[in-house]
Amino acid sequence: MTARRKVLFIGPGVKATDQVWGGSVATSYNFLRSMALSKRYEVQHIDRRHIKGPRELYSALRSTDYDLLHVDDAGSGLQTCYSAGVLPDVIGPISRAPNGVKEYKIGGEVWQSIYTPEWFYQAVVIRLNANEERAPGYKDKYLGISQGVDTEKLRPETDPRERRYILWAGDANRPAKNYPLIEEIISITELPEPYEFKVMSGYYVKDYWNTLDETAILINTSKYESFCAAIFEAKSKGVATIYREKLHNDRFPDGRIQVPYTAEAYRDEILKLLSDPELLEQEGRMSRGYCVDNASFEVMKNSYEAAYDIAFARKSS
Repeated sequence: MTARRKVLFIGPGVKATDQVWGGSVATSYNFLRSMALSKRYEVQHIDRRHIKGPRELYSALRSTDYDLLHVDDAGSGLQTCYSAGVLPDVIGPISRAPNGVKEYKIGGEVWQSIYTPEWFYQAVVIRLNANEERAPGYKDKYLGISQGVDTEKLRPETDPRERRYILWAGDANRPAKNYPLIEEIISITELPEPYEFKVMSGYYVKDYWNTLDETAILINTSKYESFCAAIFEAKSKGVATIYREKLHNDRFPDGRIQVPYTAEAYRDEILKLLSDPELLEQEGRMSRGYCVDNASFEVMKNSYEAAYDIAFARKSS
């Protein structure tokens, strides 16, 4: 049996049960869990919170045997690596898009920082080898990554007809989450009994997962998302989800309940689903099936293995 190649990953240390969820916390937790399934790559993890500067990083690298170096942070993480005398083979995942390109240089290497809220996706950066031509554009360095959630752990556990919450969950203080929109939706929507709105902000993930067992519909009002773990955790739990059209730039064309970005459109869809229990159950089953097929740990693992294959081939050539 061929030995697994070793990847040293420098990213946040996480424990899902006692962490406030979101951003790099959810991403790193799910990444490490998914790669534990890999038979070709062994991922060793160093908590980047313990790397205070180049000296600590240099010491950690000297004491670790690895084939590929992967850091999650394209900003300070990349600069710290360079200061320690090394450049990572893979950076990310980061939210990037193929326009609005800004190039910058570190140690003679050209990196591209790309950002626009109109077209988000998750990607990793793969460093070119010394002999590889640097053709213009992001395609030479950016590889789209499929994120995932724990579809084995996050299974439907309650009868959909007994769920009562219409749930909004997110950081109410982040403008991108558009908390004022859910306030407007609540103000114009009269829910039939026994349903009620529930809002969670700054929550612990274990509380969110437990609440999903009592949730009939998840409402997402974000202006944009690269990959919304909360949406896909709800889908995995068999919860119908409502969010704006083109939230993920049509990367996840999974259903009929992507709505125009108005409070009235959300209200109408909520009431439509609640008035038809069979339709509500059907949407929940569709959500679960779509998540398993497109956003499971297996899908995520395969995506990262493909990125590592390219990075390893480039490094070895």
